[in-house]
Amino acid sequence: MRVNYKGFTLIEIITVLIVLGILAAIALLRYFDMQDDSRKAALQGALAAGHSNLNLAYAKYLETGGTNATLMAPDQITGTGGSAQAVPTDLGDFTAAYTASGTNCTVTINGKAGVTPWVGSLPAGANTKTVACPWAS
Repeated sequence: MRVNYKGFTLIEIITVLIVLGILAAIALLRYFDMQDDSRKAALQGALAAGHSNLNLAYAKYLETGGTNATLMAPDQITGTGGSAQAVPTDLGDFTAAYTASGTNCTVTINGKAGVTPWVGSLPAGANTKTVACPWAS
């Protein structure tokens, strides 16, 4: 009399578990890489938004008849004539600070408390961007 057993052997189950473990490890590594890439992209976007805010504030300053623009603390474009224009510092999850040195303007991005603590763990200078001031060209 022949008995027909149905099911999986222990070796087959262990093989499947090993393959699933390898796939899970690869997926986790890709996930963490994607997380780092998204953080860098978010920071680059915030730097671009900060630079854009600087250009928009300068355009508004020119629109009111201003000339000889300079960047004054706290984050205002002033000069001769026209009305002073505040450069927006709130960028959602980030805050921006603006400084000028000669013809160069620097945008520095910081994360808001509790929202993006990883900004402080980035390499030095990753959260700053120096560009020519809009009024320098």
